[in-house]
Amino acid sequence: MNSILTGGWKTFIMVEPFVSVLGTFGSIWGIRYLSPSFSMATMVFGILTYLTFYLMVSVCIYDLLLKKD
Repeated sequence: MNSILTGGWKTFIMVEPFVSVLGTFGSIWGIRYLSPSFSMATMVFGILTYLTFYLMVSVCIYDLLLKKD
């Protein structure tokens, strides 16, 4: 086993950053052309982007430094 993440979690961690980036830029477009209330979506997608980044970094550090085979 290469990582502590398997199955659905691994798929989620691979797909979620792409969804968050698309959602972030889509909501920025929405702020400009549709409604200022898209700013809430921008904040949510930005927070999800950072949380996923920190989760991916944490898993990498755990796998590299702390995991014993």
